[in-house]
Amino acid sequence: MKDIGGYFGFELKNGNEFHSKVVRLNSGRNCLDYFLEIENVKEIFISHYSCPELIEKINNRNIKIHFYKIDENFEILNLDEYIDVKCFFMYTNYFGLKNSYVLFLSKFFQNNILIIDNAQSFFSSHLDNIATFYSPRKFFGVPDGGYLYYNKNKRVIKADNSLQSFKHLLLGADKQVNKGYNYYKKNEELIKNKPTLGMSEITRKILKSIDYKKIKNARRKNFQVFHESLKPINKIKLNIEWNDVPYFYPLMVYREGLRQHLIKNRIYVPKLWPKLNHLKIENKYEYNFVNYIIPLPIDHRIYKRDCLKIIKVIIEFLKNDKKK
Repeated sequence: MKDIGGYFGFELKNGNEFHSKVVRLNSGRNCLDYFLEIENVKEIFISHYSCPELIEKINNRNIKIHFYKIDENFEILNLDEYIDVKCFFMYTNYFGLKNSYVLFLSKFFQNNILIIDNAQSFFSSHLDNIATFYSPRKFFGVPDGGYLYYNKNKRVIKADNSLQSFKHLLLGADKQVNKGYNYYKKNEELIKNKPTLGMSEITRKILKSIDYKKIKNARRKNFQVFHESLKPINKIKLNIEWNDVPYFYPLMVYREGLRQHLIKNRIYVPKLWPKLNHLKIENKYEYNFVNYIIPLPIDHRIYKRDCLKIIKVIIEFLKNDKKK
């Protein structure tokens, strides 16, 4: 029997999730772990330029990893060498900008061995018969959660409990992002060590309450504002297509100190996957991606005036740095 009366809880819109007919789990990395277990994977191909926690999940299952290299366009070098691969092959939809390439790969690997990591591409559609996973918290204010499109051997799994994971979200909603940052890091560590469980009820309720159309439009518009100004200096040749909804605007310039300068100006930009520097990365493109890409925020909290402010800070830094 449900509870009746009492105090009020969150007032959340009872809408629809963006993804449906999926396996709902407690994180993107655990979506991969679930797949690896069900499929009894023995070996897999993966790029060096991948989330270290995914690599750790694979290693924890004693699965043999074959690393492939990618080029300056985030595409697989010497792809034809892998045409006869029989084991699983995972590809990351980098920054949500590689949807057309994912479609191409789905035709190249015609024996359903492809796995797509859409953690950076929440709004991308999945392709039939291709295992695909997503990480909602990279795009929205949820403490955890993951979606997995996977048609085989589904099993009932106990739901997670997210009640201890909201402190950073509540502080952020109260415009105290700085105070919430340490709680955010604690939550990331908590997620890293959690077993594979189902998506919590509160996370799912939040994901049902989101205005997805508004968020898609905001990300695309903000990306274009950055691209119009920064395209001439960006070492990555970017192209956004009609169905792309980007994760960040990936700016790559070979200047030290720009990231720290942005943070000093209260523009908080992450360094994606710094732990990869502990691996021996022989590919110059992957090395540069790890060390020189600055992911500029384009999410729905950002407006055109914010983008223009960030652009101004970047251009002024580069001009002053050049004079030194």
